[in-house]
Amino acid sequence: MKIKHLKFIVSAALCLIGAADVLAKPPVVIEMFGVNECTTDALSQEDILNVMRKEENVLLINCRKSFEREDADHKFTHQFCNDRSREYTDRISFGMYRMPTVIVNGRWEANFENVGPAVGMGYLDKVSPIDLTLNQGFLNISFSKLEAKHEGVILVYAYMPTQGKKSVLVDPDLELTEDIKRKIDAGQSVPFVTEVKLSSFYLKPVIAKERIGSWSGDELHLTYPLHDINAMASSDVQELSYVVVVHKGNETGEILAAGEYTSSAETKMFNNQGRSPEIERHSNPVTWSDPQQ
Repeated sequence: MKIKHLKFIVSAALCLIGAADVLAKPPVVIEMFGVNECTTDALSQEDILNVMRKEENVLLINCRKSFEREDADHKFTHQFCNDRSREYTDRISFGMYRMPTVIVNGRWEANFENVGPAVGMGYLDKVSPIDLTLNQGFLNISFSKLEAKHEGVILVYAYMPTQGKKSVLVDPDLELTEDIKRKIDAGQSVPFVTEVKLSSFYLKPVIAKERIGSWSGDELHLTYPLHDINAMASSDVQELSYVVVVHKGNETGEILAAGEYTSSAETKMFNNQGRSPEIERHSNPVTWSDPQQ
């Protein structure tokens, strides 16, 4: 009887430990350096979106790179994104450039088509969480003490709400039965329906970055005025969200700690992504081939 009781206690303890592990997943930071003209860019963002829906505590820094061409799309692009991408590429990829470039926790480059396993590995880095709260134009930032001393650089990013939505083109003569709607939602092939469009899709696009100080790994509480970074953003402050990261040694070193404050506008836009696509009537659309087949 005692042995059975002991087994029950051990099993219960293991269940509690397992539950704690699930609840206490550390943050994982994905830095994506995308290009607006790149054909795989929207698909890469959609892949990251799907990973963020499935996994917990995944933070995204969607840094858009700029080009000098006159006809280039410069929406949300910044020179500092070019600079950071180049520094990462020189250190991690030995000068081999990819589009888009995806970096996890400042440590390694992930295949932009297979972000999920990279995030799974990222949890093993045990990045320290940063607590962020917003109060009347000030960002309150709280760091927990690290086990080991590290000199880190603190960066703050501001980003706009997610923009863009899926849509499909459907022939005007096609009757949209419930079965056809279900197949469209599931991404299955339907005659006279074009493939899903993701034009001008931007997932949490970064619009400003600022270095605000350093951190030695001790417990620390900061109050950061958002006036300067909001001025750089030139956007409605109520819509902005913020990510704070600490890089070891320099601005592209491995990430030691990270946290995020998400605005209500971003929460609403993010939750709308992945729902049923908008249906547009259009004559003679091409049949959509199921990408899963």
